[in-house]
Amino acid sequence: MRNDPDGSAACFLSQHIGDIERGSTFEAWRDALGRLESLFGVTPAALACDAHPSYLSSQWARRHARAHDIPLVEVQHHHAHIASVIAESAARGIHDADEPVIGIAFDGTGAGDDGTVWGGEILVADLRGFTRAAHLRPWRLPGGVASIRDARRCAFSLLARDGLLGHAGAAPLIEMLSEQERSITATMVERGINSSLTSSMGRFLDACAAILGICGHATYEGEPAIELEAAATRALERDEGAVTSCAIHGLPYAIHHAAERGQDAQARPQKADGVRAPRSECDGPLVLDMEPTVLGLLDGIAAGIDPDTLALALHEAVAQAAADAARLVSLRTGIRTVALSGGVFMNRLLLTRTAALLENAGMRVLIPTTVPVNDGCIAYGQAAVARAHLARR
Repeated sequence: MRNDPDGSAACFLSQHIGDIERGSTFEAWRDALGRLESLFGVTPAALACDAHPSYLSSQWARRHARAHDIPLVEVQHHHAHIASVIAESAARGIHDADEPVIGIAFDGTGAGDDGTVWGGEILVADLRGFTRAAHLRPWRLPGGVASIRDARRCAFSLLARDGLLGHAGAAPLIEMLSEQERSITATMVERGINSSLTSSMGRFLDACAAILGICGHATYEGEPAIELEAAATRALERDEGAVTSCAIHGLPYAIHHAAERGQDAQARPQKADGVRAPRSECDGPLVLDMEPTVLGLLDGIAAGIDPDTLALALHEAVAQAAADAARLVSLRTGIRTVALSGGVFMNRLLLTRTAALLENAGMRVLIPTTVPVNDGCIAYGQAAVARAHLARR
């Protein structure tokens, strides 16, 4: 991002490079950085990076800032997602950049401020900072990155957390795993071995794709989520009245206060009766608990309901839970503008349904149009946050 003489800012984004996880990708990123500096005649006066401690690009930024004695602003991943929507909406003249929003950031992975893996986040945010207002109920991610490729592990851990491995509807998933795989995964989850806590909506949807038998092992990035959306779309196209005829609105979920159940991922909810009235901010973030939804999926599997129909039901439950949680945050804060970002919203069905529910509740919805909702927006969001921070110095 470049500050022009008139005080405005111009932002130039590189081509898609992808996750900077290995040396070759990192070198491609450095080459792109050099080309942009040369093309636009800029020398960094400040740097912004993801707050993740081990990303290669973040490590480079920390070294470079120290070596050249320039400011460095580290930005939490999901804050960057929402900041990108705020900045883009301000540039389009449809939102005041200084006004806070309720940001729904649903994606696969982002380092959280509490040392866990975030990804199912509802933030109250502006360009200067954020508060975590709600999040998906966490569970353990066995094997870390391995669970991204093998959604069966993620699903096994999710069902283990809720004591649902013995449910008749879980049998197809259990049969996909060998006895050794089940034993190893159970041990990892029970002992917390290489199994960080996650609140990731992306991983939750991956797990549900495996539970439904739609996709248990990813052969390319995002395959479980893509196949899950395709299944739901088939059900919707097959029956225009599917939302009503399949009793989709009957799939339950719960939203409760962290103070009512603590943050223990292994604890079971005392109730699952949907949305409750908001209390004071001191109670901490709200928790989106999708255990009742998963139980509904298992009941559907056991009853022989078509997986496509259940996939559509899942989409509706997630959209309703997100919209209801945002509405409760709105009641707490008085904020009526909601920004949507994160790779999960590459799912057009989920994006359009969530936006419709929010608008029906009287909320104004911001959806980016010039930058993507996936991680392609992160650098833009980081730059916007850094500019806001540096402007205060």
